[in-house]
Amino acid sequence: MALIAFTIEGNGVEPDGNALPKIRKTRGQSWTEPVQRYIKWKRYVQLTYAKYLEEHATKPIYNEAARRIIQNKKPIAGIAEASMGIEIYWHDERHGDPEGIFGSIADALFENDKHLAIDYVRFHHPEDKKGKVNIKINIH
Repeated sequence: MALIAFTIEGNGVEPDGNALPKIRKTRGQSWTEPVQRYIKWKRYVQLTYAKYLEEHATKPIYNEAARRIIQNKKPIAGIAEASMGIEIYWHDERHGDPEGIFGSIADALFENDKHLAIDYVRFHHPEDKKGKVNIKINIH
């Protein structure tokens, strides 16, 4: 079993901003501003994950994830079973629902999240108003 724990600070556009929830879109909506913002958010999640791997994982694991991200693929692939817990710190009250945040992070990281279990989804309203998400992934 492998444990991966990292933090996403802000949302890639606003350093203290709220994480973005998963959105539903049709093919014709792909160039709208909300969809483009969501695509940038997922890329920010992937790059934050890659930075964690660069600092904490073996070179082959980092290289494989980085290669997948460069190829516009999701960095976690070929996993039979995993679980993820997230702890959200809201910047302000203009935020998505916590389950939507979980979904967007899973969508950004996992090639196939149909065997991804939810360990926990927690949220806080910190006094410093710094939006971030602490993530723990257990790969079984």
